[in-house]
Amino acid sequence: MENELTRNIILIALGVLFLFAVFMILKPSKKHPLDEDQSDTSEHESETKPCPYCGEEILSIAIKCKHCRTSLKKKKPKVGIIVGLIIALALAALVALEYFPSLMGSKESSLENSAIPLVTDILHEQLGYSTDCIAISIDKEVAENHYRATAYLNNGSDIIIMIELRGDKIAVTIPNQ
Repeated sequence: MENELTRNIILIALGVLFLFAVFMILKPSKKHPLDEDQSDTSEHESETKPCPYCGEEILSIAIKCKHCRTSLKKKKPKVGIIVGLIIALALAALVALEYFPSLMGSKESSLENSAIPLVTDILHEQLGYSTDCIAISIDKEVAENHYRATAYLNNGSDIIIMIELRGDKIAVTIPNQ
């Protein structure tokens, strides 16, 4: 249950990230000052500055140095590449979550969470206790898919349990205490 909630939160976050990436692609870009129409160029013609690459004097509105032929346009960030990487990362994360659910938590953590209601049911129905299991901690794997664990109860006590993984189902036993 907790893993499903965590997975849903991650999927929602990835969806928001994807929508942000789409927004960044579709939003109108701001024009660079050198791209604007320079209809009144006569006032700028007398203003000069040194080329940042070769040091020769060039017009302050120049977009290419006439001496060294270097482009003086400001490099625009490649938003498309950045957004593409974000989308690729989001899709890779979605695939990983779908096909590798173990990334959401360890096998032991999943077993611990799944065994809690089973221990509570055994305590209530088979042993007649009114106590509930509130947490489980796997102590060690005693054999393949067989675990010794400690179940913590809401009355402050704890008991030793055995958890067995049988395919996609689990079985819990409470040895004589």
